[in-house]
Amino acid sequence: MLDISSVFLFTPGMKKNIQMPDSREQQILEGLEIRLVRKDEQACYERLIDEQHYLKSVPLVGEQLRYVAEYGGEWLALLSWNAGSYHLADRDAWIGWSDAQRRIRLPFVANNSRFLILGGKGCPNLASRAMKLCLQRLSDDWSAAYGHGILVAESFVDPQLFRGTAYKASGWMLLGKTKGYARARREYYTEHNAPKEFYVRALRRDALELLRAEQMPAAWRGGELE
Repeated sequence: MLDISSVFLFTPGMKKNIQMPDSREQQILEGLEIRLVRKDEQACYERLIDEQHYLKSVPLVGEQLRYVAEYGGEWLALLSWNAGSYHLADRDAWIGWSDAQRRIRLPFVANNSRFLILGGKGCPNLASRAMKLCLQRLSDDWSAAYGHGILVAESFVDPQLFRGTAYKASGWMLLGKTKGYARARREYYTEHNAPKEFYVRALRRDALELLRAEQMPAAWRGGELE
């Protein structure tokens, strides 16, 4: 077993010079695993988010999943997902759906509300590798938990702190900036005066086509809101 204590020397995500993984770090990247957080682990998960994430831990909105990225059983990164933002002009224009379609098809959008590389556990490409592995299983896990899959992922990045490198390396698209409001519940937003960069990623090639279709295929209609 590789001694990872001698490998993780910094936390990726903060603005810094680009580095490449060495052979030991590459071994970790290749052996990285993503899984859902168990109920008995959730308290520890939230404690770590509260202690180490700059936004702290807050109750997630709507449908939600939590993941841990680990190597050899040791936690390296945490990812939280919840219901998508109720209304974002740039996202909605990118999808091309109508207001009526958005209201009933929003469950097919998931927001990456928290992404944390644990302190002292970072190495080059760990963040993008963890995100890639998470996206590969996100829709299936959502379907198992809530009876419908996910077609689009979205996330917000504070440009004063981060470059969004992990998102860009995982195929996300930068759409623009928010107006400085955060979603507190389904149709209620609070002002925080800190505009974020807004990223999106389609999880299927036909994701946008499905979301703006006059009628979704039967396999997806069950996830629409009434």
